[in-house]
Amino acid sequence: SSMLFAETLFIMLMGTLIGMLLAIPLVWYFRGHPLMIRGAGGKAFEQWGFEPILPTIMDPGIFMKQAAIVLAMAFLVGLYPVMKVRGIDAVRNMKK
Repeated sequence: SSMLFAETLFIMLMGTLIGMLLAIPLVWYFRGHPLMIRGAGGKAFEQWGFEPILPTIMDPGIFMKQAAIVLAMAFLVGLYPVMKVRGIDAVRNMKK
């Protein structure tokens, strides 16, 4: 079960790192080219006194908080297979 947990932890860390590396260029692009809300949605924004754009922010703290949340959720989900494997008697199940 410790091997399974180590593999799960490695997959969680790699997935979070790859997700961050893929997100940074997208956020960087949309920082210079914010999304414009057009049509009825844009008019609704303007009626409420907001500009009809979706800006982005390149704050490292946001990336770190989101990565920590994703890792915490993945850790909790990753505990399920470890707990299932701990309850299995491998020798008995191999005889079947």
